[in-house]
Amino acid sequence: MIRALILLLLAVFATGCTTIETAIESINLDVYQEHAASVSTIDHWNLRGKISVRAGSEGEIGRILWIRDGDSHQLELYGNFGSRRIRLIQDSGSVVLEDTQGRKITGSSMQAVLEQRTGQSLPVESLTYWIVGAIDPDYLSVNVWDVEGRLISIQQAGWTVNFSKYGNFGGYKLPTRFDMVADAELVVSEEPDQNIEEIRIVISDWGIE
Repeated sequence: MIRALILLLLAVFATGCTTIETAIESINLDVYQEHAASVSTIDHWNLRGKISVRAGSEGEIGRILWIRDGDSHQLELYGNFGSRRIRLIQDSGSVVLEDTQGRKITGSSMQAVLEQRTGQSLPVESLTYWIVGAIDPDYLSVNVWDVEGRLISIQQAGWTVNFSKYGNFGGYKLPTRFDMVADAELVVSEEPDQNIEEIRIVISDWGIE
């Protein structure tokens, strides 16, 4: 069950050249619930795109490949990110992070091994929901959606996620561009350039099984 505090706001959501105006009185909760139920069942995908990360005055741009098969994940980030490639593989309850220098970190979750690597708690577990435009049921949230039931904004798990574009893939309405901004309390280092403050993901290809 999704435990969410739903904030009904006046919002404008842009998709390509089409602007969708969402007024409080026009929001239909049934439409949202139907869409949420649809995308929350997606647990097999193959996506490719670009990712940009900002930490203080520093920024990195790279590519992302994410293959999910139920509880198994293969997540690859190509770019600088401290090395040319970072690969995360989760299978049978264990996770291995490996870079091109051959360094490996193991742990029980993708979030745990990334925190060991970066020193910061990054919401990878919640991202498995956000990336399909769904809410992580393990956290309270404040949400805004459009008249088609698609999420425009989520405030959850210490991050604000703003969805700016959607596309139709395999019969689903899925995000193709969104930004994640960390709340101030997630700043853990006194060095600004060591704190990841913003992540943008632009998906060029969605494969849904």
